[in-house]
Amino acid sequence: EDRSAARPPMGSTTTAWEWRPERPHNATARVRVVACTLIRNQAARVREWVRFHQYQGISEFTIYDDASTDGPRLRAALSGLPTRLVPWNRSLHCPTDRSAKNHMAPCQRAAFADCMRREMGLKRTFTWLGLFDVDEFFFSPASSLTNVLAEVASRGVVAVGCVAREF
Repeated sequence: EDRSAARPPMGSTTTAWEWRPERPHNATARVRVVACTLIRNQAARVREWVRFHQYQGISEFTIYDDASTDGPRLRAALSGLPTRLVPWNRSLHCPTDRSAKNHMAPCQRAAFADCMRREMGLKRTFTWLGLFDVDEFFFSPASSLTNVLAEVASRGVVAVGCVAREF
């Protein structure tokens, strides 16, 4: 199936939730994906990120809030979306020396580990748990993310990496 018409044009200012492929993802996909991310002061972009990945087939989002100062805007941005907002205590998990390269890596790893424990502890029935940055948009020109994951799972794959593309 040629889905080239489903891609948004390069350099387009169209936001992710405004464009629609000719055929959206299969609502009865064989996989259920939950996404986790850690954000700080990202109210302006988190709604677009959730909506884009929701359209790709991700059904739930756990968003760790790393002491954002845009709390009311963040809650408004997430209103009506399938999200859980988890306050993240940066003083317990994030280094105080912010000058070090990759100073956020320990904080993010701790949040993602907590997300994995939390999701498994809630005994949700999900097939994949994605750990994402809010500036990463996963897109396959061939199919929805859930359909791609269903295909790789049928081959016994248990982890998936990605290739980053800068546009």
